[in-house]
Amino acid sequence: MFALKMSMLFAILAGAGFSFIATIAALFWLRQRNLQNSLSEKSKINAQLELRIETTKANLLVSESARRKLEIAHAITDERERMMREIHDGIGSSLVAALASAEKQGKQNSTAVFALKSALSDLRIAVDSLEPVEGDVSTLLASLRYRLEPEMRKSGVSFDWRVEEVPTIKWLDAPNAIHILRIFQETLGNILGHAEANLIRVSCKTELRHGRAGIAIEVSDDGKGFDPSVQTLGHGRKNMHSRADALGAKFFIESSPGKGSQTSLWLPLIRENAVKS
Repeated sequence: MFALKMSMLFAILAGAGFSFIATIAALFWLRQRNLQNSLSEKSKINAQLELRIETTKANLLVSESARRKLEIAHAITDERERMMREIHDGIGSSLVAALASAEKQGKQNSTAVFALKSALSDLRIAVDSLEPVEGDVSTLLASLRYRLEPEMRKSGVSFDWRVEEVPTIKWLDAPNAIHILRIFQETLGNILGHAEANLIRVSCKTELRHGRAGIAIEVSDDGKGFDPSVQTLGHGRKNMHSRADALGAKFFIESSPGKGSQTSLWLPLIRENAVKS
């Protein structure tokens, strides 16, 4: 009997011990799982924090780069305005005063007056080229028209402007703009001085050449024309070709005696192998 009671007691104790061990094991497992979950959550939080930090750094770099570009743009604008003001108030005022003095002395048709007017026109076009054109060829041509058309009309020459809406040229900045202005300033000056023309036609339109998109600007007149093969004493045509090369553009002058002349400048929308200006 005693032995039976002892066996039962040991069985009860053994069962109780097993339950205790199982409970301890379960608690340990739960603790480990919570710990792992906590570590996993911390890893996620750390990854999110690192991502936010990297994103913030990238945004700061972009913001700093944008700030520097803005500062440079402001500095360029300020310097451009300073140069324009100095040119206008300095050289410009001197030329205007000299021209007014010469005209008051009754020398309206003298060589000196003509030279002063040419110099003043050159100066104004140079100042115009300092204005930001943002690749807009139409605006550039309008500026040239504004400067030169009054003198042309005084000389009895009328204009036929056919400037269409054309796409902007991304590479067209101030240094390149002055090349375009000088090419057509030289062209119009030649017409006025030598062609004996009554009408000048100016056209601007988009045009494909050899599969490349571009903008074609043409200036033609109804004057007496000339033989392009005959060498001239000046460097006007050579300079125009050099400026066109600097633009990466195609430049042509076509004329024949008695049939007027035509100057054509084709500007690529995407420039290749241009000479640095």
